[in-house]
Amino acid sequence: MLAEAGRRADFASTRATDVVHEAAHATVLHLRRIVGALSVAVVRVKREAEDLVWDYQDVAGDLRRSDGTGTDLPDVGVVDLRHVKGSTDVKKV
Repeated sequence: MLAEAGRRADFASTRATDVVHEAAHATVLHLRRIVGALSVAVVRVKREAEDLVWDYQDVAGDLRRSDGTGTDLPDVGVVDLRHVKGSTDVKKV
């Protein structure tokens, strides 16, 4: 009877160890996936931010090349967002 209780305790201990090992494995797997997704997102955000800075620098360069009067600048439509929501009025500058 004592041997039977020992075997049951050993089985329970082995099962608990297996469950903890499986939980740790699943956690590490999901954390690796999360870190991978975040690193991809950070690279994309960095690339988009660099593109945005480049675009702003390109626009600023175009403005510097004009003679200062604005006559060389293209006619740009400006949307006044202070109007009623859903308004599509465009003012010419």
